[in-house]
Amino acid sequence: LSDMWVFNMDTHRWIEETAKTYVVDADLYATGQLGGSHGHSCSIIDDKMVLFGGLLKATDKASNVAAILDLKTYEWRSGGTQPPARYNHAAVADAKTGTVYIFGGVTENYSELQDLWSYEVANNRWRK
Repeated sequence: LSDMWVFNMDTHRWIEETAKTYVVDADLYATGQLGGSHGHSCSIIDDKMVLFGGLLKATDKASNVAAILDLKTYEWRSGGTQPPARYNHAAVADAKTGTVYIFGGVTENYSELQDLWSYEVANNRWRK
């Protein structure tokens, strides 16, 4: 699937937002990252949603792309491609530091990963 749904906390209803989203960084579509995936993670830092990795629907390959959605403007931008490609990983957001942590996951060859990466949203920087 390549749709996106937002849960409205006031009305307690789901709303499909795909019609409002558009891409600032056209390379995100070129990589297939925004064409649908599963096994990815989504983390919220302030007004940004960080979508990372996953198994891409278009290619059936694991991704190492981070796509950042501005939740105020619905503009996507690239968050870089530093960690090795993976899906079914764990992710947690630290709102105090503005950092998303990615741990483990599986490669497209079914190898299990046990590495830890951090992504600083404001600086667009990955660290192992």
